[in-house]
Amino acid sequence: MLQALKGVRHLHSSAMKQTVSELSIPVPWGEIRGKVWGPDHGRPVLCLHGWADNCGTFNALIPLLPKECRYVAVDLSGHGLSSHRHPGVFYSFPEYVMDVHRIIDALHWSHFSIIGHSMGGNVAGMVSDSVMACYYFHSTHIYRLCREYFAVPCGIWSLLCPQFSALYPEMVDSVVLLDSYGFLPTDQKEMFKVMRQGMDDMLQFEKQSEEKKRRVYTYENAVERLSAANPALSERSVRILLERGLVQVEGGMVFTRDFRINLKNIVRISLEQSLALQSEIKAPILVVLAEDGFGKLFVGQDNKKSTSAILQGYRDRKHTLVTVPGDHHIHLNDPEVVAPLVSDFLQTKVLTQPARPAGEQTSKIYYFMDLSLGKMSTEQQALPEKPNRGEHKQLYQEDKEVTLDRGRDVFRASGSYGEMRALLQTLHGATAMAEEVCSDLSVPVPWGHIRGRIWGPDHGRPVLCLHGWADNCGAFNTLIPLLPKECRYVALDLPGHGLSSHRPPGDFYFYPAYVADIRRVADALQLRKFSIISHSMGAEIAALFSALYPEMVDALVLLDSYAFLPTDSKELSKVMRKGMDEIFQFENKTDDKKRVYTYEKAVERLSAANPTLTEQSAHILLERGLVQVEGGFAFSRDLRVNFKNIWCISSEQSLEMQSMVQASVLLVLAEKGINRIFFQPTQRKFISTLLHGLQDQNYTVVTVPGDHHVHLNEPEVVAPIVSDFLRNKVLSQSNYRRHKL
Repeated sequence: MLQALKGVRHLHSSAMKQTVSELSIPVPWGEIRGKVWGPDHGRPVLCLHGWADNCGTFNALIPLLPKECRYVAVDLSGHGLSSHRHPGVFYSFPEYVMDVHRIIDALHWSHFSIIGHSMGGNVAGMVSDSVMACYYFHSTHIYRLCREYFAVPCGIWSLLCPQFSALYPEMVDSVVLLDSYGFLPTDQKEMFKVMRQGMDDMLQFEKQSEEKKRRVYTYENAVERLSAANPALSERSVRILLERGLVQVEGGMVFTRDFRINLKNIVRISLEQSLALQSEIKAPILVVLAEDGFGKLFVGQDNKKSTSAILQGYRDRKHTLVTVPGDHHIHLNDPEVVAPLVSDFLQTKVLTQPARPAGEQTSKIYYFMDLSLGKMSTEQQALPEKPNRGEHKQLYQEDKEVTLDRGRDVFRASGSYGEMRALLQTLHGATAMAEEVCSDLSVPVPWGHIRGRIWGPDHGRPVLCLHGWADNCGAFNTLIPLLPKECRYVALDLPGHGLSSHRPPGDFYFYPAYVADIRRVADALQLRKFSIISHSMGAEIAALFSALYPEMVDALVLLDSYAFLPTDSKELSKVMRKGMDEIFQFENKTDDKKRVYTYEKAVERLSAANPTLTEQSAHILLERGLVQVEGGFAFSRDLRVNFKNIWCISSEQSLEMQSMVQASVLLVLAEKGINRIFFQPTQRKFISTLLHGLQDQNYTVVTVPGDHHVHLNEPEVVAPIVSDFLRNKVLSQSNYRRHKL
């Protein structure tokens, strides 16, 4: 069987009569693989394939394009021979755009062109497009096959091209979109339903056994499956994609792609945001649409208005739009139809222009192998031998166990949690919660644990408590003892905070992922309906959760947060780019050691960063905010939580989410809190709109004296208001089922 696959690859490589090399770029979760054509110093062109395809989709096209270019076609993460993302991590467009950033940095490209097919075009175009956003299928049969055999390339990668080009316009010389609109927005009414479906799909996937996640086929059956799911593919095209789309296992073959790529993309954008990002692209664009392609397969009637606006945006900016006969994979099935158009575009827009200076290459991150000669190139150093795909998963599992062991070593070095807490309380005085009976909580998640604390009777009315940015569940230590004793309070350390595990390397901290975490916790605790008390960032997470899962939340308390704070569409690309640049710089740091403090210096550091905290409040937060290391203490939170949140919403989306919340809502604002500390001038104009929306939804809005941490510094100011709200809106109701957490 394997020999048959090798034969297909060898025949195809020989037919191209062009040197082809294999590429491997290390990333935090493994490697991104790909293929390279053309001269070493040719004009760089990055090629991004469509959803569920791999870089083989360009095998037939690239040999027909200008020989003066250096084409690098990659298997995007979770596709082809590239590594799957870590467990618990979503496949969304911001992650893919970040992968493109990692690739061009590894190749030391300062300027390049992009050819993107379908979803690959979306990634290349902007940074947070929701191409996956709208999969409108005309045929339920195709949709069923897509879900069952995960093989329909539903035009997503082309969206990557515009996304990247919108965020990093100075780096992109030209963009070619093959049967993709570049931006495919999601209708505002559908956006949050799709987000919820993506989260539910992920949780269901995580519960499946490994046997159910991977089906084993003979090579012939795999060809049949891919052909059935993609009826427009020629048999030759099917076999080309299977060269990198299958891996041999015991009993036959399995598809290499990660099943999670089939789950709904949870990061979506509106038409307004799409047009704003489109306007940021400076490079010339060629859009090649197939007559029987993306428009007929994936764009429903209810989305025609949006796609027409996107196409008109290209025309208004004097970009080139061409329609050719053929289907969604015309570039692979009949490359001679597309090649002249792409070649002329590259010749005119790129090759006739003076070359920009390129960065110096080093061999630290990738290696090349000549596929046609079957040997390593002498021009590049080989990386250490990689395990085969069957071994890779086991290696990761072993590494994960080692990481957890290290965590326990640190924990043992600092003593048990009780010993550590007792030490701090002895040094700095007992906190208000000391007299309250509470217990520790640990919920397993795919990358470790979510930790927390629980107060109250076993069968009390469940209340989830979510802290603010860079805090931890200790933020509720002084408030909870003053609230109704009939409730069961579960305060969490959000991932990357307190004693909870950090997210896997390469992952982002953004609100939709936090919402999925809350869903994991609720599922683990078997909570079907509960209340939420939340502060600052935790309030934004709680509000989004309440909008996506309105039937699960009966009451929502927002402490010094407007919950649905929008971003001006004109600022969208800047905010997203900043978040990506920050995490990229973080990954490239050579010194990954945490700063070590004495306990007193740690108190000074936290107090300086949060001047509104009282000394007692600082000590409380440090109970879970520090871990003992050699030479002193280190902050336990993940440094990545400091980076810009890349998930942004418009004012219209804010109001839409407000309208989706069915729970009773209490908003407690501090006089010297969020309004004075955090709002940028561009955000202030949205406040009156938000407050008006809150009043329309019959939210209870109260302003109290104090600062942003008034619930921790002076809980007696907030507690009566929250207690009355819980008694009136929750405890006075009898329609709930008692259960033990």
